[in-house]
Amino acid sequence: MDRTKGFGSGDAKSIAHLGITGMPNETLIRRIAELKGIAEPVNFLTPAMEKGVDYENRISELLPGATHNPKFVSKRLSRDEYEIRNHIDYESVTSKVVWIELKTSIKSLEHNFNAYKEQLAWHYMLLKERAGVMRSELYLVVVNPNTEGIEKLRVDFGLLTYELNAIKKGLELLPAVWG
Repeated sequence: MDRTKGFGSGDAKSIAHLGITGMPNETLIRRIAELKGIAEPVNFLTPAMEKGVDYENRISELLPGATHNPKFVSKRLSRDEYEIRNHIDYESVTSKVVWIELKTSIKSLEHNFNAYKEQLAWHYMLLKERAGVMRSELYLVVVNPNTEGIEKLRVDFGLLTYELNAIKKGLELLPAVWG
């Protein structure tokens, strides 16, 4: 993923923190420095992440018509200095827009949902803009690499209200932190 042009779902937890506390954390300060070209981006890929990419590629073969890792840039939230965007794992557009966020983990669906609430709220927020007047659905899918078991959850607004509000407030405060 290109992380040099703007803020994505990986930054959602830091932006939510800004919205809750009114203060940027060290991670957000570092990301801003990376985006401004002051600090070198930190790119890392762990063996677990590599396995997740492998699962993403394998699952994309099972979803004909779905787009794997499409980029969406918010016209409403982006600024001249930076984009607000994401790369969802899968997008399917028919009479509705469906986004799927895939996690490869030995931990439960509930654990993954709680661990990635801010990221899911970010996806949810951008999905609503992407879909416009069309219906939309967001799913969290967890694949256990040991058993190849699959669990899924349809993510609705009510599950993410606190995180969505924190992110929206953080995005309002972000220009002042950007400087």
